[in-house]
Amino acid sequence: LTLGADVEVCVVAESAAQPGAARLELAPITPEVVSAHAGDEASIRYRLRNNDPARIWTGAIRADFDSTARQPIESPANLVRRAMALADPGAADDWPVRIVLGADPFDPAACAALPREPERAVASQRFSEVFSLGPGQEIEFDVLARPWGLCADGACGRSNVKVDGAFDDASRGLACVSAAYFVDNTLPPALACEDAGAVAGVACDTGAPPGTILIDASPTASPSDAYLAEFTFGSVGVGVGGEPLGTTTSHDCALQQGSAFSGRNETSLAPAGPGGWPIEAPFELEARVDLAGLVPVGASVELLRLRHVVSGTVSLTGEAPFLVGLAGVDREGDGERDTQLDFLFQVSAYVVTDLGQTCPVRIESVEAPFDAGGFTLRLGGITQGCSPGAEVVELRLLSDVRAFAKPFIPPCPADLDGDLDVDIFDFGLFILEFDVLVEPFSGADYDGDGHVTVLDFSLLAGGFGCAY
Repeated sequence: LTLGADVEVCVVAESAAQPGAARLELAPITPEVVSAHAGDEASIRYRLRNNDPARIWTGAIRADFDSTARQPIESPANLVRRAMALADPGAADDWPVRIVLGADPFDPAACAALPREPERAVASQRFSEVFSLGPGQEIEFDVLARPWGLCADGACGRSNVKVDGAFDDASRGLACVSAAYFVDNTLPPALACEDAGAVAGVACDTGAPPGTILIDASPTASPSDAYLAEFTFGSVGVGVGGEPLGTTTSHDCALQQGSAFSGRNETSLAPAGPGGWPIEAPFELEARVDLAGLVPVGASVELLRLRHVVSGTVSLTGEAPFLVGLAGVDREGDGERDTQLDFLFQVSAYVVTDLGQTCPVRIESVEAPFDAGGFTLRLGGITQGCSPGAEVVELRLLSDVRAFAKPFIPPCPADLDGDLDVDIFDFGLFILEFDVLVEPFSGADYDGDGHVTVLDFSLLAGGFGCAY
């Protein structure tokens, strides 16, 4: 599971007053392997002590995080584990970290910031301010790491903590230690951060038509805030060599119940007539996926954002492309978004030939135009590893869903038209309200004084260009 192979060794000086002890001693005082619910921070506390009997040490702390979890690698014949990579699909797969000296580390307003876009790098390396320790003095500090809300169980990584500086005799004072953090979504969410939430339950809805994946979400881990939503797979079309192909389609989700992939829909596509299509022929697939709210009655779910994360930009194995989406949820039916649902939609495919072979599909193109009610998945691919001259008699599309629920946080406070960015269209709406008396904090009254003025314009200008 872990592929980290680099080793860093710190060679430190011995204390003149304490044989066998480091001159500058760094050690964890809480367990050095910790876990957290996705989206929560996990903390390890350290003690740094100056064991020099006469010299003052001055320096700083550096902490970093390196994700080491990868999806399991299995034989080509076992294709059901190729999707749902374990780790955060970030620019370097790392988690943001922060260092807290002495104070309570769990300040909701100070949590390590999670990226809004999975392609963006995070602050996975931090430095403390410079400080000093006199002879025999010590200080305690925390290093906190925070996994992305869509991280799966088992996502993990290593944090290296290095203290570097000098004693007042100009000799170097160095200390280092490593620890491990991992995601355990069986833990209840701590909800200690302002933007914290809870991993949503994802399962097959056996009481719905085939092809329905149920999302059971509660952003606060409270039953009173829970809601149900669902993804429903509709029509699926296949084309081979640019020509449409008649197929029979069936969806099967129940087979995955109770497995690690209970949020998987498996779509089987078979040629409607006799025979199949040549194994060498590229194919295109188009499927409609709808998103809707179920409970409470009157709740609505609106798809606000969907993007294809290009596997070449991340450090995952890249065998299964994925989409990352954001849906706004109106639980009360009053037209106000009160909850958001982040979700990961990952796809992979394989074929069965007339020779009985099972072969993977290399997905070469992904498009996903979306609207408020769902999206259209368009894939282009070609089969790999099968015998030349064989024919495809069945194509199986595997669609995996993971979700994370949290209170709705407008990504751009100056966004007037609700399209999750601040652009020229928001400027146009602002002009229409300029110098108008309004309800405090409504419309373009960003500062809440009930009057749209140049002060509000400065806030609009400061947020111009913001995008989710």
